[in-house]
Amino acid sequence: MYVIHQPSNINRRMVRQPIVMSKPSQNPRKTIPPAARTKSAVCFLCLFDGLRVPSIRRLVRKPQKFGQLPLRYFDPGFYSPDTQEYLSTFYSRLFAGPCDSVVDPSIETVKKLLTSHSNPTANQRVILHYFGYGTHQPTTEGNLYFFTENRSKYMPMKIEQYIGSCLSPQLLIFDCNYAGSLFSRIDVLRKTNKLDLISLFSCSADQLLPSSNDLPIDLFSLCLVDPYETSLWWYKKRHAEVFINLSLKNAKESYFLKTFFDAIVTSIAFDKIDSTTYQDIFIRDPTVAAIFRGFILSQYIFKLFNVTPKSIPVLTDTSMHEMWSFYETALDLVTSGCELIEESIFDMFMLSYENFPFRSALPLFTFFIKQPEFHAKVAKSLLEKVDSESEHNVELLNFFDLYKTIIQFKKPSVEALLLLSKMIAITGNVPFDQQTTLVFSTSHDSSHSSTKNTRRSGFYANDTTDINEILENDKKLTNNEKQFDQNYNKSKDKYDSKNDNKNKNKNDKNDESDNVMKAGMLSYCIALSKECQNSFHRVSQICTANAENCAPYSCILFGLLAEKAGTLMNIPGSTSFFIPLLKDQRPDIVSSALFALGYIKSSTSISKMIKCLSSHEWIVRNEAIVSITRVLNFGYAEDLEIVTNNFELLLDDPNEKVKKAALIVHEQLSRIIKTNLSRELDIRESLGLEIPESCLLKLLCQSAESKNFVERYYSNVFQDI
Repeated sequence: MYVIHQPSNINRRMVRQPIVMSKPSQNPRKTIPPAARTKSAVCFLCLFDGLRVPSIRRLVRKPQKFGQLPLRYFDPGFYSPDTQEYLSTFYSRLFAGPCDSVVDPSIETVKKLLTSHSNPTANQRVILHYFGYGTHQPTTEGNLYFFTENRSKYMPMKIEQYIGSCLSPQLLIFDCNYAGSLFSRIDVLRKTNKLDLISLFSCSADQLLPSSNDLPIDLFSLCLVDPYETSLWWYKKRHAEVFINLSLKNAKESYFLKTFFDAIVTSIAFDKIDSTTYQDIFIRDPTVAAIFRGFILSQYIFKLFNVTPKSIPVLTDTSMHEMWSFYETALDLVTSGCELIEESIFDMFMLSYENFPFRSALPLFTFFIKQPEFHAKVAKSLLEKVDSESEHNVELLNFFDLYKTIIQFKKPSVEALLLLSKMIAITGNVPFDQQTTLVFSTSHDSSHSSTKNTRRSGFYANDTTDINEILENDKKLTNNEKQFDQNYNKSKDKYDSKNDNKNKNKNDKNDESDNVMKAGMLSYCIALSKECQNSFHRVSQICTANAENCAPYSCILFGLLAEKAGTLMNIPGSTSFFIPLLKDQRPDIVSSALFALGYIKSSTSISKMIKCLSSHEWIVRNEAIVSITRVLNFGYAEDLEIVTNNFELLLDDPNEKVKKAALIVHEQLSRIIKTNLSRELDIRESLGLEIPESCLLKLLCQSAESKNFVERYYSNVFQDI
């Protein structure tokens, strides 16, 4: 036996803990500074109308309500609990924080409130909401009007002083006549001082708000803080003559319609707003996103009154977007007494998209894929579309919200995970970040069988997952690891006896539970191959426990985790899970098992892998060379001469990649044997061999990118690639 000369003082066997962690990134991803989150609001209700000269026209057309409450309730002398809680109720739905409301305030009161909400050190946005129905209108010189202490005079306050009294990031709302007069002044102030400032104006500089005794005085504000209910009110108002009832049967239908409204408005914004502004407004702060959805509704409603709400940053007018017709058609279904509202809306949407694909449909896909009853249908439809096209829909593939929706869905379908894998492979967009925890969960569900429980496996990602559950499962696995080696021979014999019958049905789908975990592992494999820098919580042990059911992806993921860790695995008994797979008839499973075995510290695997060097499939032969070399490199050279002789047989291999890999390793091994011909010492360190390149990951990504990937997923993922 030929062995390698080693220093005599190295006699101990190094034992490593079987813990797998990600290797630190050499090229960390650039991080985006965290966005300011809305934490509080201040509302200034300047409603007292006793100082202006009355007119018949103004009295006749004066609104009688502030929202759903009589306007008189907001007289400072009328102390009503409803008055105090009215706006707080709306804002409490948008964020968790205080909302201070003050009626007809003086300038001193305004300054005190602004200062109390100022927090320059915290990255927290403050909403400053101005209701100016009872004072002078703002001016282009930057004057904003409040009162004296006894409400005997109107007092101007410069917009610079108004904004400067609160040093936090701000969302300014101006609901009054001629609100747009402040637009230019605020825009210049924002750009000059580089302020984190967002502003909404109820109308342009030369426009009056709609005024009627059947309209609430705060219609613009209602659009912002309660858009869904306002949209229903607007629908009822415009269909008063034929309207009978707009009642929903249950809370589920009501919730569906509300979230559907949000999806409609988001789709309009996605279609009309540039990508940078869309990300800043609709992604970074949920409260800002909710208020801007209301702003888009205000454009739609105020168009009838020839009034144009404005904003900073500037948004394109969306009042004539075709998705508003779709939303009203959905409301028509409700009023017509349709029995299956959700199904009818979904069918209309899918039929429209299949016949006339449109860009604004993408946010609606994310909405429907979140609904359990439509999740699988949407995922299957999108997967078939993406998997059958040679020229991909770039906008669909780069719609990152769809990625996030799939990984956050608690029980995704196989089609959804395959869609995710394909999108990651094509675009390189990885939705897993440092805060995302992948959960491979198992449970028992009797829904698939009337006589016995079926073991179901799940895969999902969640930002708030309890890691203790994962670690507890890992502990159970670890306790059983001592028995792995003892049970290896039994498991191998059992596998061999079943293998012939099992391979006849290998092209059929496995049971649903295993396929979910299997597809989840695939998506994670492709994400890791795209330089995903996520942390790993003992996922390698889950790969070994599900090696057979989730092959070949469990094997590839196991090897990838070891590669990220930068060392061979030292999990006792792990070879017993992968070695039986070397006898499988599918070349993708055999090559993947070899890939996994190449990362396991084991002295017994080389003799098993040598047999694969005579395989008819080039990818199996190539991966056998790579894996044997990697294990040899860790110091197991008892079979060095046998390995060298077998590699010599591949020097004339018909496949160039196999031939090149064999030549590289054979030359190195020949030199080592010749150098150590007369030595017989223990082997404890690396041979320093150059390891040939593995083709597995590259072929996996190419397969996922190419057409008909789903068919290959269930048969041979490397076929015809």
